[in-house]
Amino acid sequence: MKKIKVVYIHPSQLSERWLQYYKLDELQNIFDIEYWDCSAFANPSFKAQEMLIRPYLYVLRNENELRENLTRIPKDSLIVCDLHKNAENYGIYKIIAKLFRQIIYINFFSNTQGAYKSKILSKLANSSIKDIVCYFLIKRELKIINISSRNSAKSQYRINHPDYEQFQKTINQGNTIINKDFIVYIDNYFPFHPEISKRNSSINPNRLAPLFYKSLNSFFQKIERNYGCKVIIAAHPSSVYAVNSFEGRKLIYNKTCELIKDCKAVCMHTSNAISFAILCDKPIALLSNAAFKEATLEWKKLHTLSNLLSLDIINTDETTISDSLFSPVNSKIANQYKQEYLIANPNANNALLFIKHFKSIYKKYCLVAKNVTLL
Repeated sequence: MKKIKVVYIHPSQLSERWLQYYKLDELQNIFDIEYWDCSAFANPSFKAQEMLIRPYLYVLRNENELRENLTRIPKDSLIVCDLHKNAENYGIYKIIAKLFRQIIYINFFSNTQGAYKSKILSKLANSSIKDIVCYFLIKRELKIINISSRNSAKSQYRINHPDYEQFQKTINQGNTIINKDFIVYIDNYFPFHPEISKRNSSINPNRLAPLFYKSLNSFFQKIERNYGCKVIIAAHPSSVYAVNSFEGRKLIYNKTCELIKDCKAVCMHTSNAISFAILCDKPIALLSNAAFKEATLEWKKLHTLSNLLSLDIINTDETTISDSLFSPVNSKIANQYKQEYLIANPNANNALLFIKHFKSIYKKYCLVAKNVTLL
């Protein structure tokens, strides 16, 4: 029997993160899958710490290769596209729209939309006018079939949040990475993360970085003295620190859930890893400072998260350390968050949910291509 072809058009190299998020190794036994790494032209400044090799990996160098591959695949392929729907990628979406009527978007980050009731409201609050216009133009040219972990999302296709599945695997592990008490800082690679620059084009990362890290490290010194334990850095998976920006504090990659599970408390700005902190019921401090506030959209996201979880924002420029610095999320709010953003079906893993949803989408839409020729 012919396998359904599922093509992932992605702005990032194939890393362990995306392998696990999409359950690619499990799904390759059920579907004919291809992962198209479009980072060379869709996200050239964003590099994975480690690039995986798989037989279904295709590394595309430019938009012409994207066109060629779109014409190569069957016209009833399922297209899973994770490129941001913005002005920068508008041309790429126009290429896709010439051959396909629908694409699938898997929203792994609905838990960082915060208190907004819809993706559109989040988009309006966190995007430029130009990006908003292109977002609606893309939605006019392509039907977007949404798969999401968010309960109130207008989608009949729901999955567990990948962080919930990672938490399930990690929580019962007996091994610990750090044998002493510690506080973990969730690094979001500010201000050098490419997405931060895209969302806040006016900021100068090279000017902000010294101000940001001076304030942050001074704050870390204070809490280390007050709490009698070290701050460990859960490094952002795409961060590259030629020099340790945290004054020699230990950086650990790809172990965020494990670090949060074993820590005394969590420091962070905006991060998907908020899910781990809530699932592990850890006290949290949401951090900001003058440098961080210059990235206006990041500050808005942090403010939204603060309102959603009813947590104060700590200014690392001014804070006097006290024993009440870290606050646990109220149990009622935490349970609402888990049901809204994280847990669709505690008895099914996402591999099974993806199989179910892809087969249902294929049956309903079949993604028949438009009868046109690419220019």
